[in-house]
Amino acid sequence: MTGPNRLAHRSEVPICSESRNTVTLPTKCYKSSSKRLQAAERGGTVYRSKSNRNDAGSKINLTPMLDVVFIMLIFFIVTATFVKEVGLDVNRPEGDPPPVTADKTSIVVRVTSRDRIFIAQREVDVRAVRANIERLHAEYPEAPVVIQPHPESRTDTTVRIMDHAKQAGVRDIKLGEVP
Repeated sequence: MTGPNRLAHRSEVPICSESRNTVTLPTKCYKSSSKRLQAAERGGTVYRSKSNRNDAGSKINLTPMLDVVFIMLIFFIVTATFVKEVGLDVNRPEGDPPPVTADKTSIVVRVTSRDRIFIAQREVDVRAVRANIERLHAEYPEAPVVIQPHPESRTDTTVRIMDHAKQAGVRDIKLGEVP
C-alpha cells in the first residue's frame, strides 16, 4: 500500500495535536466538526482531545436584544394615544348649600327611579313636559321650576326637563331633593 493517502499499518497514523478540536483518523487529520462527522460515517476512528471546553462562543450577547426592546418601548410610547375624557367641570360650592324646598308657588317636577315624570301630582310623558310647564308658568309667572330627581334616575331625563323648562320661558330652574 503505497501512495500519499494510504497507510500500511496503524502505527503510521498521523497524530494531529494542533488544537483541542482536532480529530485523528486512520488516514487524515480533520479540524472541522462536519469533517469529523463525515469521517465517522465512513468508518474512521474519531478521537477527541480531553481539554477543558471554555469557548468564547458559548456566551450569549444580550446587547442587541436590549437595543430592540428599548426601540420597541420608544415606539409604543410615541404611538400611544392619550385619551382625554370629555366631561363637564363642576364647580361645587364649599360647604353644604341649603336644601331647595318647594313652596306653594313653585312648579314642582318629580322624577322617579324609573324615570317617570310627575308634575302637580300627575304623571306626564316627557314630550308633554314643556306644555305643562308653559301652562303652569302662565298661571304663576314668578314661580321657579323645582326639579326633584331621584338619585337612581338617569341624568338624561333631568337635562331634558331642564331644556323643556327653558323653552317654556322659565329662567329660574332649581334642583331639589326628593322628599
